[in-house]
Amino acid sequence: MHYKGKVTYRKYGYAFLIVIFVVIAIAMYDRGKSPQEDGLTPSIHYVTLSRQQPWIEYGTFPANTVLHWRQINFNYDSRGIDSTNGKEILADIWVQIGANRLIAVYHAIYTNLNGTFVQEIFDDSKISIVIYSKADVIFAPKPLSKNWCIDQQPSNPDALQSRLPAFIDESVLVKDGFQRSGNTFTKPFLITPTQGKLYPTGVYNVAGTVQVWIQEVHHTEFTTKRVIEFDQNFRVLLASSKTQNYDGVVEQENWVVLGSVYIYSLAPSFKSFLSMPSQLQKGCPT
Repeated sequence: MHYKGKVTYRKYGYAFLIVIFVVIAIAMYDRGKSPQEDGLTPSIHYVTLSRQQPWIEYGTFPANTVLHWRQINFNYDSRGIDSTNGKEILADIWVQIGANRLIAVYHAIYTNLNGTFVQEIFDDSKISIVIYSKADVIFAPKPLSKNWCIDQQPSNPDALQSRLPAFIDESVLVKDGFQRSGNTFTKPFLITPTQGKLYPTGVYNVAGTVQVWIQEVHHTEFTTKRVIEFDQNFRVLLASSKTQNYDGVVEQENWVVLGSVYIYSLAPSFKSFLSMPSQLQKGCPT
């Protein structure tokens, strides 16, 4: 399949074929129980691809490169007690692409818009680590251990590869019930800052006209509206989902805005951006 549009590239002349939709775990709770009694954990903030969507395709990035982008996530659940419920969260994301053109290291730091730490995620394709913030201490077993904020699990290769920047196949959106709804980006475009003397070999900015596509799914007791916005390179700029009951009350709302993506040649100067979380050595706040 061939795609229109070109990335602004000095070295690589092909487009990458990856598609996104937002699948975000939101903490749910029984108001009569404490988080510990209900066995809850705080939300994990990475955005993954729904593999059930027929318009998802996967592509490859150049071997031995580093990707950098920012995105803003918003997750709301009417029953949520997570400290970030209903707040915009900024993610600063660094990804190392290995010799096999798959993610070798994924490292993301999430903060509130005022800079307050929210979460850190590290995955080196062997182990996946989530570092929770002090605000999530309510979810931790008591008494607190030195490493209460650290969650370590074996890496899931499929989940890891789903965290790449996203592109879309327009033709399949139509088959899946999406309809074209305009060409105006509904949120301010997010700019990813460059890194001083580290010069990218390529960059994805907004290219050409933005397309907005909408899908509405009606159920017995609620309606879900999904929106996808992408540019002429088919790069996803926004993906959202809002579920309302028939009284118009929002039960769940999730969205992500993706900023420009920079691509760098792998070099030792990127080590600090791709290192394991410091809490593994110094422990967690109490």
